[in-house]
Amino acid sequence: RLRDQNSALERALEIIHDCDNLPITVTELSIQVNTSLSTLARSFVARFGVTPKVYLRARCLSAVRDQLAMSPPETRIAEIANRWGFWHMGQFAHDFRRMFGELPSETLKK
Repeated sequence: RLRDQNSALERALEIIHDCDNLPITVTELSIQVNTSLSTLARSFVARFGVTPKVYLRARCLSAVRDQLAMSPPETRIAEIANRWGFWHMGQFAHDFRRMFGELPSETLKK
């Protein structure tokens, strides 16, 4: 059972870290790794202390930040955020600031 959890986690991480697969829902991820939602959740909590949803959000926020840091100042933040699955800009900005200590617009200006 633990071996199944570890195997599912490793496959999930491969999918998550291939940016072409993002954004992805936890349900889609569990289907792709052929495991239940509960097994996937247990494996993420055991390894990282967070649920797959929290891990995915952090991964996508990091991808947005990387893309903003490499973009010209006239770039539309919403377009990049939408590409990574963020649709509510107020919540996105709040989560971004909580994770990185700055607003997306500040990252874009650097």
